[in-house]
Amino acid sequence: MAAFLADIYYQRGQIQKAKEWAQTATRLDADAALGWWVIGLIAYETRQKAEYINAFRNYLRISPNDQKAKNIRQLRIRELSEP
Repeated sequence: MAAFLADIYYQRGQIQKAKEWAQTATRLDADAALGWWVIGLIAYETRQKAEYINAFRNYLRISPNDQKAKNIRQLRIRELSEP
């Protein structure tokens, strides 16, 4: 539920609320892929490299084959292609 709220707030441009809900989601469930997605997007947009690498790495671990994973790979972040 928290991850879905994070996504909704992100889509509405309410970035602070989105980040708070995404962090709650990943604290409650480390496998909350949508929470990691939102954290990664916000960190990427604000150039917080260590944070978006961690978030996207977690997302790819949880959901390696969906459309969002493909979107992450299209960013061509070198650190994500390393083992």
